[in-house]
Amino acid sequence: MRTINIYAAKTHLSRLVEDAAAGEEIIIAKAGKPVARLCALGAPEQRRVLGLLKGKLHPPGDIDAPLQDATNDTSMTIAVPWHNLPLTKLIHENFWVIMSYAFATPALTKWVNDNFLGEWKYLGKALFEMPVERVNLALLELATQFRLLDDHHKFGNYFKNTDKPALGKIIKQDGTEEPLYFRDMTNKILHSASIGWNFSDSDRPIVICQALDSEKKRWLRAEIELYHFGWLCGGLMS
Repeated sequence: MRTINIYAAKTHLSRLVEDAAAGEEIIIAKAGKPVARLCALGAPEQRRVLGLLKGKLHPPGDIDAPLQDATNDTSMTIAVPWHNLPLTKLIHENFWVIMSYAFATPALTKWVNDNFLGEWKYLGKALFEMPVERVNLALLELATQFRLLDDHHKFGNYFKNTDKPALGKIIKQDGTEEPLYFRDMTNKILHSASIGWNFSDSDRPIVICQALDSEKKRWLRAEIELYHFGWLCGGLMS
């Protein structure tokens, strides 16, 4: 599921209808607030087929060999083919992408609506469609990097043992809510069916993770307040 502002929806309506007919669910927002949902009528449920790659994938080397002990590694670097980058620097880079998108989108929406009349197809694509792919990738990368920090430095335990506030909330099928803490936040981002945004309060943007169909009995969606990302990422040295 993706969120499109009403300006982009008007300029790309025919393509959005085609995407919806193909099974995609699209949220239309006005001034950053979701106001309508575009989806197919009677769209068939997509089911996963197990066993398609049975016997075709073979793990290299000795898969049962013990992993190298990294508990004493204080540098916390991620190795890539041509260099090493510190983990916290990667976190800060993704944090910048996420916050830039979150606070720029409402302002850009207003700027376009105030200054451009008619159809500006590629302006809308450049400002509102392409950035969504990049920011969602940054969220997935950030969640993975947080998991590494938690695995090595037990961030989850730190938040449980201090008075740090929850990072958001989990909404269940019966309408009840639960606080969303560090480790579970990373799980919800990495295992969500889709990622959306709520800009109804431009000063407190919210990331919305929708549950997979198989998980909806346990939770429907998770709402993550980016306000808390500030002290979470800002407290890391890079």
